[in-house]
Amino acid sequence: MEKNVRYPIEAFAVACVLFSTGMKAAMLTGIAVVFGHILLNVLLDNMGSSMKMVSGVVSGVLTAAAMIGLCMVGGVETSIFQKIAAVVVGLLMVKHAMDTNTETDYNDLLLADALAYAGMVIVAIVSEYISSGSVYTMAMKHTTLMSPELGRAMIAVAFAGIILGIVNKIADSDCAKDAGLWACLPVAVLNVACMADIAEAPAKAIITIIIVVAVYLASRTLLKFSDNKENMEGVPVEMVLLGLICLVAAIV
Repeated sequence: MEKNVRYPIEAFAVACVLFSTGMKAAMLTGIAVVFGHILLNVLLDNMGSSMKMVSGVVSGVLTAAAMIGLCMVGGVETSIFQKIAAVVVGLLMVKHAMDTNTETDYNDLLLADALAYAGMVIVAIVSEYISSGSVYTMAMKHTTLMSPELGRAMIAVAFAGIILGIVNKIADSDCAKDAGLWACLPVAVLNVACMADIAEAPAKAIITIIIVVAVYLASRTLLKFSDNKENMEGVPVEMVLLGLICLVAAIV
C-alpha cells in the first residue's frame, strides 16, 4: 500500500522537541518549517521530479536559515544544540523531498502544516508550563510536579508524539518507511545532550546518550509486534517511547 505522506513529520518532530523551550521559539521556528515545506512543493511542481534533490537542498537550506534567523530577529536565544537541530530539520526537508512521489494538493498540504504548527505551539506551551510554571513570560501557579527534567525529558518528546499522531489522523497522513528512526535519533542525541549538560559533564552526557539510543533501538523492534493505530505508527509511537526512555534517564 502506497504511503500518503502529506507533510515532513520528521522535520516537525525534531523542531517540536528542540524548540519547545518556549512558546515564542516554537511559533517562530514553526513558521520557518511551514515556509520551507510550502517552498519545497512549489519548487517540485515547477522543476519536476527529476530535480528533487535540488528542490530539497534549496528548501532545506532556507528552512534552517529561516529558523535561526527568525529566532535572532525575535530575540530568542538559541543554544548550539538548537542550531544543530535547525540544520537537521533542513536535512530532513531534503529527505522529505526524495520521499515525495505524489502531486501536491495544497488544501491537504496547508491543513497538515497548520495542524503540525499548532501542535508545535501546544507542545511548547505545555513543556514551558511544566518545566518553569510560566507561559510566554506570564507566571502561573507552580506545583511540586513541575521540574526542568520532567518538562524536557518526557513532556516535550512524548507529547510531541501524541500530537503528531492526532495530526496524522485529522490530515489522513502516514509516515515514510523508517521515519521514526530519522526523527528519534537526532531528538535523542540533541535532547539528552541538553538535558545532561554536556558542557559541564561530557562523560556522563555521552554515556547517557549511548544508553538512551541503545535502549530506544532495542525497544523499537518490539513495536513491530504491537497493535498500534495506523495514525500512531512510525514517528508518533516511537516519540512516545523515546519520551519515556528520556524520562527514566533524567530520573536516574
